[in-house]
Amino acid sequence: HEGLTLSATGKDQSLVEMAAEEVTLTLSPVRLQVEAVFHMRNPSDKDVTLQVGFPIGQYQNALKDFTVSRDGKSPDLAVVDRAPIAPALSPEEIEAERRKPGGRPPLVQDRDGKVHRKRWPDYWIVWDSTHPAGKTITETIRYWTPTSENTGYILHTGAGWAGKIGKAEVTLRLDQGVTPQHLRSLEPSGFALAPGAGPPPSGPGPA
Repeated sequence: HEGLTLSATGKDQSLVEMAAEEVTLTLSPVRLQVEAVFHMRNPSDKDVTLQVGFPIGQYQNALKDFTVSRDGKSPDLAVVDRAPIAPALSPEEIEAERRKPGGRPPLVQDRDGKVHRKRWPDYWIVWDSTHPAGKTITETIRYWTPTSENTGYILHTGAGWAGKIGKAEVTLRLDQGVTPQHLRSLEPSGFALAPGAGPPPSGPGPA
């Protein structure tokens, strides 16, 4: 599973800090349950309203039962495609594309007759978020994804926010039927296993 961070758009996004994030992952044989809590602080002297986004990927229904809570209230959510528009191709580029082996995005024609490379969608769930001056708000995100042999979780940076992330903590809970030996890898190093959890993963496992 790709990506777990908030990303904001707007001229004032650099005024808001991610003071802390706490992510809890519960892995079972059938699903990965995610709860991500973000503590967002606005140290400036003015209120800031941003459109906040959470990445889904190529498939709109990849995240199941997705919910957002802002200090206990649920904002209106929308799904948008943030993939850039592919530029129109010249006749020479079209011919070169058609001569290439398979595996590349196919060519598509728009209503104006121009030919483009087909782009893969980049879906995001977005909502408006107001950050009062001098205050910290808490945004809590919950969802789940089906478990497969390629189930994973990747953290991204908070580069879109002011300064550095103050604190980040990720807790992985293994539900009944899952052991540390089912994990292919845990990175970066320095993680701690709870007492009685068994040995850490030592290489590719069955899930």
